[in-house]
Amino acid sequence: MTRIKTTLLIIALSLIGLMGGVFIFLLNYPLVDLASHEYETLGKPSIVLDDAEREIFRFQLDKREPIKLSQAPAHLINAFLATEDVDFYNHHGISFRGIARSVLVNLYHGRVVQGASTITQQLVRLLYISSEQTITRKLKEQFLAIVIEMQHTKEQILEAYLNNIYLGAGIYGVQAAARRFWNTTATNLRIDQAAMLAAIIKNPQRYCPLYNPKEAIRRRNLVLQQMEKRGFITNAEYRKALRQQLGTSQQMAANLAEHLKEFIRASLENMIGKHDLYTKGLVIRTTINRRFQLHAETVFKRHVGAWRKNIPCLDGALVSIDTSTAGIKALVGGYDFSESEYNRAVQAQRQMGSMFKPIVYAAALEHGHTFTDIFVDEPLTGVVQEDWDPHNVHKEFEGPMTLANALITSNNIISIKLLLEMGAESVVEMARRFHLPGPLNPYPSLALGCTECSPVQAAAMMNTIVKGGVYTKPYLIEWVKDQWGAKLWKHVPEEERVLSWQTSSQLIGGLKLVANHLHNRHPNSWIDEEVIGKTGTTNENRTCSFLGATPRYTTAIFLGCDDNSPMEDIIYSASHGVALWLAYNKGLPMKHEQPTKFYVDPSLQTVIVNKTSGQTDAPGNPNAIELLVPQPGSTNSDLPDQQVVPVVDQQVAGQSQEVPVATTAPSAQ
Repeated sequence: MTRIKTTLLIIALSLIGLMGGVFIFLLNYPLVDLASHEYETLGKPSIVLDDAEREIFRFQLDKREPIKLSQAPAHLINAFLATEDVDFYNHHGISFRGIARSVLVNLYHGRVVQGASTITQQLVRLLYISSEQTITRKLKEQFLAIVIEMQHTKEQILEAYLNNIYLGAGIYGVQAAARRFWNTTATNLRIDQAAMLAAIIKNPQRYCPLYNPKEAIRRRNLVLQQMEKRGFITNAEYRKALRQQLGTSQQMAANLAEHLKEFIRASLENMIGKHDLYTKGLVIRTTINRRFQLHAETVFKRHVGAWRKNIPCLDGALVSIDTSTAGIKALVGGYDFSESEYNRAVQAQRQMGSMFKPIVYAAALEHGHTFTDIFVDEPLTGVVQEDWDPHNVHKEFEGPMTLANALITSNNIISIKLLLEMGAESVVEMARRFHLPGPLNPYPSLALGCTECSPVQAAAMMNTIVKGGVYTKPYLIEWVKDQWGAKLWKHVPEEERVLSWQTSSQLIGGLKLVANHLHNRHPNSWIDEEVIGKTGTTNENRTCSFLGATPRYTTAIFLGCDDNSPMEDIIYSASHGVALWLAYNKGLPMKHEQPTKFYVDPSLQTVIVNKTSGQTDAPGNPNAIELLVPQPGSTNSDLPDQQVVPVVDQQVAGQSQEVPVATTAPSAQ
């Protein structure tokens, strides 16, 4: 027993000695200067240019304007305390009560909904360490928070916090935010405006009023609710503040869509780093055409806005790329950024439906078929599996027809028959060549487009056909220069031949017939260029898409609800998708030297056949169609070159190469 007491005494004395040593170390830790950051230079803004080197926007930090805590009204301070650290005056840098409270809240919700960082810890992250989620970083944050609390008064900590907190749109500090948002000073902020600033902290990109006015007001009202609950404002003040309009002096989305700007920002931060983007005075040229972008936004907003009267959840995307380079000329990621930051142009992975069928026909052409070959549209009940009964959209079977007519009418049965004849793996392999992400399951349903891709990936697929079988990865950034004009980075095309020119030219011939068929549904709004196209519709019209290309631009249209709600009998690919595509393309300027016809393999011959029988027909007959087929006796021996053209590694301040345009990001749904 005596030995146990002695051991416990030694342990207790050791702990006391350790704690005393830590305390002495903390007391003698070098002074952390909170004021040193207030007057530091913020560097030069980076300028983003369109394809004609006209500025479209810039990334910059607002000049910090430090204020004394005595200049800040009480309701401004209380707004931050209510939402960020109500125990601020009762802890020493770390709030154990706050940690316990957040653990209980997160356990109740089954996910992380509340953090436990004190204002002092947030200040440490703002000024001294990164925000990466690691144990080492968290321990360092807590250590420095204790040091700061020992070396500075609560008032000094609050003052530094208010002068350095990030409030979105490159704005740091409450004074700069007050001037930017309301053209006033922090001293003169109303209660609702103070609550607005405190509301932003949780997610500056989401709640900054310049980005998302609706979300900003919703979050502001929650802060006001907390202020009343904590006794910082009266019920009368609370109700009056709720009635106040946002009243910001500008909107970020006045010129270009915020979906595009946010995508460029994220791509550039990944490429060159946030600090350099906001402070190094870089010049970045993009592939975006300002006129095309504004036109795309206008027609998208007008059409989708009108259709929302019948289906309020409707949203979508538009992506338009230059056929020769695959540079993105216009990108619309959604109807309203303030409703949702989710960028459907690059993030939405939706089923392709019949938009996938050109892949099936590409494989069939490689297997020796031509568009004049005859297949029979008939029931397949029990052919593949006993309980699978595929059918066409109109629920009828039309008997024998050419492959051309099957493509024109988007026949499901013949697409399945082609896949079964060639083997599903042949279609899977073809889809992989086109860089479609999948899943690409080798089942007969793949012939009907039971796979997924984003609009930008779909545009790349169609553009491969336009480019004579050469896949080119879409891209957004042309080059980056430093403030003295030295080029730091230059885009290098990522290309790969995936089809022979002969095969892609035959596909162009077949897809022109699809476009001609759609022309008959839109006789008064067609454009004066050759067009190839393919619609895509999934079950119950949950996703309606259209891929259309001219010799100049390939454009993907996607329409659907984010929750995948059915739109049957309301929204259609051949009606609404094509109408939006036409409205966009009719507004694009035409230069005299630009081609209006597709460039196809001259070794192919033009034939006019009956679309049902495949027999030679006379021009002008109702069922006559014009096709490109190989010369008699020739073979499709020009198989794809499977060698990928390598992307040269370009270095930018230690960062490597290219902005991955077609990658996905976490969903904001």
